[in-house]
Amino acid sequence: MVSVRGQLASAPLVDIASVRQEYWQRKEVLLPSLKDTMPVETKWWGLRKVRREPKLVLRRLTEEEWRSINERFWNVREELSKQMPMLRKLYAKLARGDMLKQKEMKVLNHSQNKAMPIYKAMLELMIEEPKMNYDEVSLLMDAVDEYDRESLLAYVNTLTAEKAVVAHRINEERVDEMNQMRAEMMAGV
Repeated sequence: MVSVRGQLASAPLVDIASVRQEYWQRKEVLLPSLKDTMPVETKWWGLRKVRREPKLVLRRLTEEEWRSINERFWNVREELSKQMPMLRKLYAKLARGDMLKQKEMKVLNHSQNKAMPIYKAMLELMIEEPKMNYDEVSLLMDAVDEYDRESLLAYVNTLTAEKAVVAHRINEERVDEMNQMRAEMMAGV
């Protein structure tokens, strides 16, 4: 067998601890706006009756689930990607603190309404306990107040951003490896 320098023999083993550190596996999210809908419980040490805040257990999506969402909403993603340059400009304008015109606000609201089915589908797959289907997730999003809705959407955004950051980091590492190999090859010639 021929040994080639720089191949698998010198590659480090996968460090699963650092991979786990990159992503959260499970999160418990409290929904205080639904507290009034919960049954009253009696504490065992007294006669005090309380209503506990309900919670959801979210989990990370697998790569297969990401692909299923991409396949399910390819047309919406395509439409949104066409509008992305304009949306980036509008979000940059908002970040600077500038006021948006009525027409610009309509464009932002329209894009958010278009993306909402993707968020709901992601939540459908992310919610581990209690199991919910798409219609139940839609009902949940309508039932909670704005704070809880934004919290749930923030978890979806965080998960998406984490995946994008890790994918970007892996891409940069591979490009650096290719540039290093190209430089070594050119130095050898």
